[in-house]
Amino acid sequence: MTRNRQSDLSRYLHSGQTLLNEPSLSRFRLGTEPCNVSKRSSANSLIFTPKKLVAICFLFLGALCVSHSAVAQTENECPVPPGTEPVEDPEVTAQEVVADESKLGDFTRLTRDRFKNYSLTVTSVTQIAYFGCVLREDEGPWRTESVYPILMTPFGRVVFHTKDMTLSGRLLNPAILGTIYTALGVSRQDIADLRSSDPDTVAKARRSILITLAREQDAAFDATTPIPGVRPGIPGAKGHVAVYVGRAFQIPLIVLGGFDLNASHVAEEVVDYGNPSVTASDVVDRDTLKQFVIEAGNYFIEAQRDTRDGILGSVAKVAMRDVNGP
Repeated sequence: MTRNRQSDLSRYLHSGQTLLNEPSLSRFRLGTEPCNVSKRSSANSLIFTPKKLVAICFLFLGALCVSHSAVAQTENECPVPPGTEPVEDPEVTAQEVVADESKLGDFTRLTRDRFKNYSLTVTSVTQIAYFGCVLREDEGPWRTESVYPILMTPFGRVVFHTKDMTLSGRLLNPAILGTIYTALGVSRQDIADLRSSDPDTVAKARRSILITLAREQDAAFDATTPIPGVRPGIPGAKGHVAVYVGRAFQIPLIVLGGFDLNASHVAEEVVDYGNPSVTASDVVDRDTLKQFVIEAGNYFIEAQRDTRDGILGSVAKVAMRDVNGP
C-alpha cells in the first residue's frame, strides 16, 4: 500500500510540479470563459458555465469553512443530516487525556483514523459541517480547553482548528513544523532544503517529504526545549502527530493532538487581498453581487495556485475572513 502511494506521489509531483496541476487550474477562470477538460474522459463533454464554476469554487471553500459557521449558530447542538450515521465518541476522549497524558497518542491516532474513515464516506458539505460541529463541541468528547484535534496540510497550513476558527488558513511556525517533520522521520536535509533559494531543490525536498509522510506514521513531538544554534524553545509547542492520506486530494494530511496551538505558534505572512473592482461593501444589487462573487471566485482559484499547498489550506481563507478586508 505504501509503495503504491509513493509511486502515485512521485508521478504526480515529477518535474517539480506543485500539489496543484497549474496548467489545468488556469482553465478554471470565472467570467465568460468555459472550463475545458484537458484530458478526454467520460466527463469530457461537460462545459461549466460561470454560475456552475462559482458554485464549485465555493463548494470547496464551504467544505472547509462551513463547519465553523454551523457551530457558531448552535450551542452544542449538532443535527445529524438525513442518511448519515451519528459520529460515535472516540474510544479515548479528550477528557481522559487531560486526566492521563499517556493516552494522548491513542487519542491522536483514533482521531486520525476517524478523519480518514470519514473522508471515505462523506458525500456532502452538510455532512462535513456535522462532523466539524461534533468535533468542536465545548467540552465534548473530542475537545477540552487544551486537548483537541487540528488538521494541517503536509506543508503546515492549518485546515481545521477545532478550538479557534480564526487560525484556520494560517501557516505553522516553520521551526515547529520542522520538529514535527523530524518526529515523523523526515530527513534533516529535506527540512533544510525547503529553505533553499533554488526552486528545483525545494521541489525535490517537497516530493521527498510527501513520500515520507505517506507512510502514515505517528509520533510525539516537543519543540519547547531549545536547540542551540537551531531554534529557541517555543512555549506550548508539543503534542502528538499522526498522518493519513486523504481521499479527495490524495496527499498526506497531518493531525495534531494535545497541541494548544495559538496565534504565537503561526508564521507572520503578508496577505495579498487582490484588487477587486467590487468589494463586499460595494454590493448594492444583483449586478454588483454577481461581479463580487465572480472576482472572489477568481481570487480564490488563483490563491490555490500560488500557495503550493493545494486547495485545502489556502491563505485565501485568511483574507476572506478578515472583516477589514475587501
